[in-house]
This record gives sequence, C-alpha cells and structure tokens, in this order.
Amino acid sequence: MSNAEQNDSEPNSSQAAVYVMSVAAELVGTHPQTLREYEKRGLINPSRTGGGNRRYTHADIEKVLRVKSLREEGMSLTAIAALMEYEEAIYLLKHENDVLKSELEKTQFRLGNVENRLHEVESTIGTNSKALVKAPNRDVVLVVQSEDADDMNDVR
Repeated sequence: MSNAEQNDSEPNSSQAAVYVMSVAAELVGTHPQTLREYEKRGLINPSRTGGGNRRYTHADIEKVLRVKSLREEGMSLTAIAALMEYEEAIYLLKHENDVLKSELEKTQFRLGNVENRLHEVESTIGTNSKALVKAPNRDVVLVVQSEDADDMNDVR
C-alpha cells in the first residue's frame, strides 16, 4: 500500500477524508448547511467521493472550529476568508524564504571553497608572472605583473 493510500485510510491522519457531512457537522456542533456555506466561500474544501458526496478531513474539521471561534469573536465570513488567505500566503512565503536561505547557505559554502582554491592558486604563482587578483566585488581579473611589482598598469 502506498503512502497516499495509507494516509487516506488512517483516521488519525489530518489528510484522510473520513468524515461524511453529517458526522463533520456533529463534530463541530453546527448544521450541515453551515458546512456547505463555508465550502461555498472557500473556507474549506472537502474531497468528494465518486458519487459526489463530501468527505471531510481532520484538517477540515480544525478549520471549521477555527472559523466558528472567529465568528464568535464577531468576525464576518468575508473577513475570516481574507484572514485565512493571508495566513496561507504568509505560510507559503515563509517556506519559500526557508528554501532560499538554505540555497544561499549552500552557495556561500561553495563560494568559500572557490575562494580557498583561488588563494591556493594565487600562492603558487610567481611574482613576475601572470596572476589572478580578486577585486572587491568578487570578480576575478587577470593581471600581468611587470618587473616593478608596484606597476600594475597592464591589466587584461
């Protein structure tokens, strides 16, 4: 059995669509019509069986309970939908930020390796020969050193 099949068959999984509408409504203490309204407004998105019947996950139940709590605090469904949309966007942006931070760390590590190798190469080059010089912006330029070590006018 695949992981996806296991998740759909495990009642404790938050992604397993196991609750029919009447059970979901009873679990959250509301009428099935309220669940239909929440679905219509995009607050929840239950899966459907082949016959078109709604099936709710544990995550759907938690969302409905949160919506109920926010409604009891006086928020409109429109405001709740906007809040949940913003929260989802923040979650996605945080995830993307974490991925980018990880990529940056890997890139900085590779850059450090390149800079170390560049230093090794530079240390093996004689003083009266061509040399690689690291400029402040991290560009590498080829410098031909003349007999006078201070005269670096011949840059290519």
